[in-house]
Amino acid sequence: MRPPAGAPAGALSVWLQPSAGPKQEKNRNHPDLVAAARTAEAEVERLRTLGATRADVGQTGREGFTVLADPEGNEFCVLHRRSS
Repeated sequence: MRPPAGAPAGALSVWLQPSAGPKQEKNRNHPDLVAAARTAEAEVERLRTLGATRADVGQTGREGFTVLADPEGNEFCVLHRRSS
């Protein structure tokens, strides 16, 4: 399989495989994706078009990340990188 069109050379690839059954407990792995502050929301929206949904794990709205879940309910975060 090839990276998505427009992906930069050397872009990280992550292969996700379906499981045999529904999620039953906390994720064994929790990936965090880093996005520049000006592109984090665009990345969240891109992931939503691919099937991710926003997940509520008790956030207050002041976090530096957005929690999403894949179609099977596995949570992951898009980190909003702060400019220095």
